[in-house]
Amino acid sequence: MANKKNVQTMTAEELAAYVESVRKRNAANSKKYYETTIKTDPEKYNKFLNKCRAPNLKYYYKKQIEAVTAV
Repeated sequence: MANKKNVQTMTAEELAAYVESVRKRNAANSKKYYETTIKTDPEKYNKFLNKCRAPNLKYYYKKQIEAVTAV
C-alpha cells in the first residue's frame, strides 16, 4: 500500500507543497510511460495521435480565432 498522507491536518503551505510534489511526480510518471510504452510501439503511437488530433485542432484553431478577433 502506498504511503498516504493525511491532508486534513496539513496547513495551507504544507498542502500546497504536497500538491506540487504530487503534480510533479504524476507528470514524470506520465512522461516516462509515454516515452517507454507509447513511443516505442507504432500501433499504440498511431492510436495516441488519432485520439489527440481532435482536441489539438480545437485548441489550435481556438487560439487562432482569438488572435484574429483581438486585432
